[in-house]
Amino acid sequence: MAISVVHAYAQTKLISGKVTDAKDGAGLPGVSVGIKGTGKGALTSNDGSYKLEVPNGSVLVFSFIGYSSKEVPVGSESTINVSLGTDNKDLSEVVVTALGIKREKRTLGYATQEVKGDDIVQTKEVNFLNGLQGKVAGVQINNTSGMPGGGTRILIRGSSSLTGNNQPLFVVDGNPISNDQIGAGDDDPVRAGGTTANRGIDIDPNIIESVNILRGASATALYGSRAAGGAVIITTKKGSKKGSFNLVVGSSTTIDKVILPEFQDQWGQGTNGVFNSTTSQSWGGPRMDTFKINGQLAPKYDPRKMFFKTGTTLDNSLSLNGTTDKSSYLFSYSSLRQEGVAPTTDYYRNAFYGNFATNLTEKLKMTIGVNYIDSRNHRLTEGNYFSGYLSSLYFEPISFNPYPIKKPDNTQNLYAPTTANNPFWASQNIGLDLNVRRVIPNVLLEYSPLNWLTFTERLGADVYTERRTFQEGIGSVGSFPNGRMYNETVNSQQVNHDFYVTGRKNFDKLDLTVMVGNNIISEYYTDEFTKGIGLSVEDFYDISNAESVSSKLTYYNRRRVSLYAQAILEYNRMLSLTLTGRNDWSSSLPAGGNSYFYPSATAAFIFSELGGLKDSKALSFGKLRVGYTGIGNDAPPYKVSNRYFKTSVTDALDGTITIPFNGANAFSLNNILGNPNLKPERIREFEVGLETKWLNNRIGLDVSYYNKVSKDLIYETDISAAAGFQSAVINAGKITNKGIEVTLTATPVQTKNFNWNIAVNYSKNKSMINELSEAVSQIQIGGFTSPGIYLIAGQPYGTIMGTRQARDASGKKLIDDDGYPIQDPNGDGMIGNIQPRWIGGVTNTVSYKGFDLSFTFDGRFGGDILNLDEYYLTGGGQSIRSANREGTTILDGVRESDGKPNTTVIKTDQTYYRSYWRNMFENVVQDGTFVKLRNVTLAYNFSSKLLEKTFIKGATISVAGRNLWLYKPNYTGSDPELSLYGSGSNSGGFVNFVSPSTRSYNATVKLTF
Repeated sequence: MAISVVHAYAQTKLISGKVTDAKDGAGLPGVSVGIKGTGKGALTSNDGSYKLEVPNGSVLVFSFIGYSSKEVPVGSESTINVSLGTDNKDLSEVVVTALGIKREKRTLGYATQEVKGDDIVQTKEVNFLNGLQGKVAGVQINNTSGMPGGGTRILIRGSSSLTGNNQPLFVVDGNPISNDQIGAGDDDPVRAGGTTANRGIDIDPNIIESVNILRGASATALYGSRAAGGAVIITTKKGSKKGSFNLVVGSSTTIDKVILPEFQDQWGQGTNGVFNSTTSQSWGGPRMDTFKINGQLAPKYDPRKMFFKTGTTLDNSLSLNGTTDKSSYLFSYSSLRQEGVAPTTDYYRNAFYGNFATNLTEKLKMTIGVNYIDSRNHRLTEGNYFSGYLSSLYFEPISFNPYPIKKPDNTQNLYAPTTANNPFWASQNIGLDLNVRRVIPNVLLEYSPLNWLTFTERLGADVYTERRTFQEGIGSVGSFPNGRMYNETVNSQQVNHDFYVTGRKNFDKLDLTVMVGNNIISEYYTDEFTKGIGLSVEDFYDISNAESVSSKLTYYNRRRVSLYAQAILEYNRMLSLTLTGRNDWSSSLPAGGNSYFYPSATAAFIFSELGGLKDSKALSFGKLRVGYTGIGNDAPPYKVSNRYFKTSVTDALDGTITIPFNGANAFSLNNILGNPNLKPERIREFEVGLETKWLNNRIGLDVSYYNKVSKDLIYETDISAAAGFQSAVINAGKITNKGIEVTLTATPVQTKNFNWNIAVNYSKNKSMINELSEAVSQIQIGGFTSPGIYLIAGQPYGTIMGTRQARDASGKKLIDDDGYPIQDPNGDGMIGNIQPRWIGGVTNTVSYKGFDLSFTFDGRFGGDILNLDEYYLTGGGQSIRSANREGTTILDGVRESDGKPNTTVIKTDQTYYRSYWRNMFENVVQDGTFVKLRNVTLAYNFSSKLLEKTFIKGATISVAGRNLWLYKPNYTGSDPELSLYGSGSNSGGFVNFVSPSTRSYNATVKLTF
């Protein structure tokens, strides 16, 4: 027996060693070290080390995603160190998925697309989201305002909720963060509000390593209801792996030029062809080139040119990074100073970022990251109310000199004393200041007691305070001639905790990974608002200076507790099955009914691993994928009960009784009936896709089809007044989103010194409102009552409703006997839809020796825009359309009286445009099709040979341009991407005096020491 035991021990030996990256020598954690032919093995620890008991004469197989596998025979040595190099043929690209987990892309059963941080930085966008435009299939990104600090709206695979949040979840290094856009003040955003920044603007593009877009429900299942609209996974830069200290300094300068609508420049102030110096209309006469005052040709002005200036942006950054034996670090600071094209507008951002990672022990690794942002934004009021700067500037006649801004009596110099402020005065005396201080800390602990087992603890937070001050000076035209102001403080706190255990085992040809975890996220939000009406002392904007003061507090607390699990089974690197389950408990749902579970299953079949295709010279890689997932969308806070709010008393003429009144306060029961049986919205999505690579990866094609169904939608519906409420919160309705996404990549030319790469993306989504409730046929989400943007059962998402021209039974427009259009007597009808037919982009990257040229075209095809600028400016005689006021036309249509084609000639004068044309809102619904040369960058990277005798390790200089060319054949506004509602609304396609876009030119220098 003793001899037998000794013999058994003599057949095995303990092998230890370290697996490193062949490129930089860094240890590789998670490498599979298997004993060939046995299904046994181990995984390397955080520093790349391993220990394994192996039989003599065995062969160790080292494999890791993204690297070439290596086989090493076991001889007499007891230490085997191995370095692994990347494998292009293997196509084992590693991407960051939900919870910050890195996975091999080849095993994923859903679509995902990654954009490198360097590609975002080179676009020179202040908001990193704008740097993604045109680069990702299935993602619609719109910069909603041209003002500094403008909001950017992102929508992935259409809208899944009627009136709830359709924005994706934002995640930084595994920590969910806010991308909210919170409207400022209590003014109607359509009339006197406009946009503010989305909080994604706080993320400094310079610290981004990559952005991965998780488009479908299968990809975001681990995040639960918060990611019902997809997810934007941001991975920040970490310390260098090269074991050296690096100092990187960057500096860039950008100039901006405004892109304006076209205005008529022939006719001055007046009506019916007669000059009138007190009207806001420009239907005067005679023409400016013949108009004389006191025998002298009257001067002509260009108020838009006089008002807008050249904007500038200065962006300077500094980063330090390096490594030691056990640690890596990166510290970064950037200072951005943007001065807008409109006077006094600006956006300043100071961003500090630090990341430190260290191996506390051989089995315990800690990573700490902190991002601190301090920003300031001064904005002018948008919209068509008295305080809006564009509603006065765009109307300003070319016969009026806005200077001096004030008259000798210290009142404004006005072209229309009762209807508009002087825009130059407004830019100095009406505005909104926003100051944000935000900190995003993140702590990650990874403990691997065994080579195949890892415990992960992540604690993160997102805390910010935004202080807002609005001022409207004494002497303002409109409802507040004695001025007004408000102070607003927004506090948002979000704490996120994840703990999960991951185990991975190899069984010969099987690879099993199991993960089980828990998530707790707590949210706290307050909005303290104090408004003062009537200022006693001019230019003293303190609430104590107000004659009437009112205040209100808006707040909510919410918590979600979750359990989740995931199992990934891979067979022979050919078949992959992923099963996911998550259960959420939400505090915003009724007690006893606040638990909801959603499953997910995806599969991938890598058919290029089949025997007949594995060695194919044509097909480099081929994968079929399929997934089916159910997820939820949580309810907003406090929708299950009835709440009280501070009473507000107004009349139809904008008269207001400010509460408290005569020393008495007043509160009212909310007129919205809560629902104690409220359920989460349910979303089910089926996805199937094909991914292929051809000709040694020179050509790639990725195609996805999805069908997403949303039910039990949460919204408010009108109810009988007899119930004591105006509306009630219900679960009802159904939305479907069906679409296709295509990504094509190609390398037409690849030589030693010259490379040309092309990336093309195409996506088409159709979002349908299949049903609402029995008592509801439509829901308004934007605009005025007429025209407005609605959700209508049986119609695509975002139907534009408004007045229109009458038509006969065959659809021909009806004309009266005088040749003028007849308005439909049946009231409002469907006159457009905000959804585009399809969107796409093309990016070309050309490299020759040290030169890199990159340019992106992107476009939106279809999608209507309710352009109220055109409505007002044509009615007022300022638009280019109104320039031909001495002309004539014959309107297309048939006479109502006899059904014959119209042949009557009418004048295109003030009467036609003000009394007929603008009475039918369908005339200002315009096709939003556009194609942009989104950005162009030309860079030169100095070679190491040129720098070898200097202390500089690397140097790059570049020039770039943005919005250099814009094709918008059917749209008369500045830019079809703009929308007054900004990034936080479900209502796009609404333009009502929103700040125009800009065209930019940039120069950058980057040095590494």
